[in-house]
Order: sequence, then C-alpha cells, then structure tokens
Amino acid sequence: MAASYTVPGSPTWHQTMLRIRDPVPSLEFYRDKMGMTLLDKISFPQFSFDLYFLTTLPEGQEYGLEAGSVEAHKVRGVASCFMLLYTMS
Repeated sequence: MAASYTVPGSPTWHQTMLRIRDPVPSLEFYRDKMGMTLLDKISFPQFSFDLYFLTTLPEGQEYGLEAGSVEAHKVRGVASCFMLLYTMS
C-alpha cells in the first residue's frame, strides 16, 4: 500500500520517461510502492524495446483494462502518464 501524503494544490504527473533494464522489479516498485497503475504496454520487437504507461489514478478510481490490449491502446491518452522505456540488451 502506498504511503499517504498531503500535498498543497493539485499536483499531477506530466509525461516523464525513464529507461529501465528489467520491467519486473521496476513495475513492482511503481505499482506497489508508489501506488501507480499500469495503463498500457506497447511492444516494438523489431527495435527491441517495450513502452509501459503508468499513471496515478484519483483515489477510489479503478482501471479494469488489460495492459497491451486493443482497448487499453484506445484509452491510454485519458490520463497524465508516467512513461517507462524498457530497452533490451
């Protein structure tokens, strides 16, 4: 469960990109420790990388789509995203 903090105003995520080596521990960290939700995953096998789109949802809001699904690709743009770039070695 993510820690609860009071921050003045209404902070939001703007798009940020991080390069990561291994998506498993990175996604666990952002989901489990930071309280973020995985919105979508897009793979580019021809270029050897995957994009993972995460966001912080308003408290109590659920996200029921499967990352990587056609439905998730269609609605990904509705939230301010925090983007991770996974580059394979």
